[in-house]
Amino acid sequence: MNFFEHQDRARQNTQQLIGLFSLSIAVMIMAIYIATLFLFQMAPRIWWHPGLFLYVAGITIIAIALASLYKIAYLREGKSVIAEELGGRLLIPEMADEQGRQLLNIVEEMAIALALALDTENMEIQERQIAWLREVQPAELVDKTLELSSEISQLDPRIRLPLVDLAVPVLRQNSAKECQRLCKCIHGLVVATGSLSLWHFVLQLILWHRLQPSINPTSATTVEFTSIEEIWPDSLLVLSVIARVGYSQPDASTEDIAYAFRCGVFRLPKAGEQEKPEIPLTYNFTELKKSIDRLRLASPKLKQAIVDACAHTVLLDNKVTQSEADLLRAIAMTLDCPIPPFLNPQRGVSKQKQSSPQRS
Repeated sequence: MNFFEHQDRARQNTQQLIGLFSLSIAVMIMAIYIATLFLFQMAPRIWWHPGLFLYVAGITIIAIALASLYKIAYLREGKSVIAEELGGRLLIPEMADEQGRQLLNIVEEMAIALALALDTENMEIQERQIAWLREVQPAELVDKTLELSSEISQLDPRIRLPLVDLAVPVLRQNSAKECQRLCKCIHGLVVATGSLSLWHFVLQLILWHRLQPSINPTSATTVEFTSIEEIWPDSLLVLSVIARVGYSQPDASTEDIAYAFRCGVFRLPKAGEQEKPEIPLTYNFTELKKSIDRLRLASPKLKQAIVDACAHTVLLDNKVTQSEADLLRAIAMTLDCPIPPFLNPQRGVSKQKQSSPQRS
């Protein structure tokens, strides 16, 4: 069940609660009416007295309405009032104890994760995201997210993935339910944009993978594929994406993309024995996610070979774009073969022409 299905179920539950509340009012009115009949010694001779019933019903409904209006006015002071009623207390960073500071850190790291999913270029889209976020998260967390989003937007884009790496250990201190809710909330922010960008795909892929030990502590990745033949189509698709992302500039030629793709393919084990397309495969993010999930089930040796082929494709032109760096790190991390951040992605690196095909 996804986040929006949970929302639909919550709305249905709300309708049921309204129905039960109305039924309880009706039962209360009847109970008070019957008690009044006995009080005035009208029962058991008279069980129905319209005037008395209307009087009791009116008084009861007015009393419930006044009490409800008082409670609504009281709760309008903010969510802090609700928290205090439930035994909560205000946390001030300078005065918080160890447990309080830990909670404040978790809130801040959640805000960082949410801020990284906000669109900082299109304000119309960001406003749509924020409006959705206010429906599902506390106002304090939304305000913190906006504050951090403003700061993060001024940072070098290369810092985004290291920020995720730093946030994950704190986020893992959350309960499984909260970790899952965070992932679904970020997915909701992405849906609110109306399209899926490469960065949003990378962010969701990494967060979901890194938080899995907290979401499902008993889950373990088992090896299902031990030969390259079993995951050959998935390997080709991943390398196709890497090649297309690396040569997405307007001046990139089809031949450059195809050459980078073939160079990566020839780094795979037994590449000479497999069928190899001349050009990269077309793809969408859904297919890419399925292929990465299958590659996660490969043996460690195969995973290492796939990451090596991806890295070779990226480094072929002696430079690494930010999109390439993010995608390569996301794939490597998901395959449990993490690589360090590309703190200088434009730095030249020596080509590895060994085992690479020649341009035709």
